[in-house]
Amino acid sequence: MNINVKSKKKVVAKPAQSKKKIILRTCSSIAAAAVISAGTYYLFFKPSLKDAPSVKSDKKQIAGYLASDKFSKLSMDDKKTYVAQLSDGQPWQVMRAPDIPKDEQAKLRENIQPVFQEMQKERLDKFFKMSKEDQQKELEKIAEQMRQRRAAQQAQGGAQGQRPAGGGQPAAGPPGGGRNSPERQKARYEETSPVTRAQQVEFRKMMMQQMRKPAATPAK
Repeated sequence: MNINVKSKKKVVAKPAQSKKKIILRTCSSIAAAAVISAGTYYLFFKPSLKDAPSVKSDKKQIAGYLASDKFSKLSMDDKKTYVAQLSDGQPWQVMRAPDIPKDEQAKLRENIQPVFQEMQKERLDKFFKMSKEDQQKELEKIAEQMRQRRAAQQAQGGAQGQRPAGGGQPAAGPPGGGRNSPERQKARYEETSPVTRAQQVEFRKMMMQQMRKPAATPAK
């Protein structure tokens, strides 16, 4: 009687397959290490507002920070948070400070203009989502703020640090240095979305109409 016995063959991986697996494992390990390293750096070394000078610091110190790489590398939310903490009119005063070097002023404009544009966009979006009644209240509030600033400027002997209609932080670059040159105006126009441009035009019309009205008599 014949008995067939099947021999067990040991399966040996082909050299090419083994090499491919090693390469894949190596690449995966490198990628994982890179992710961990990036996460560690981001967690411990990322720019944050803890490096920012107090908003009560002198103008030159604030200007130096706004012109720095530390500020430019912040998230947009952190940038807006810091700028929003500056007191009314302070951004203009910082940018107009005569002892700030011109190269620093240029870097400051480059860093801060996108922040102003984003903040203005958010204010306009918020305004046009209001009811007509709330819009009117906001216009009256802004108009009164503008009248108070104008009176304060006249009392100081001139219009310094004038602000654009709309209140809050300035909408674009700092005054001086050719900020209203045709080239810069064109650049700001092209960087603004059509929706925001239309909102700006409509808001200015509404603000001009409000400013033509007599100031409200304070309640006694």
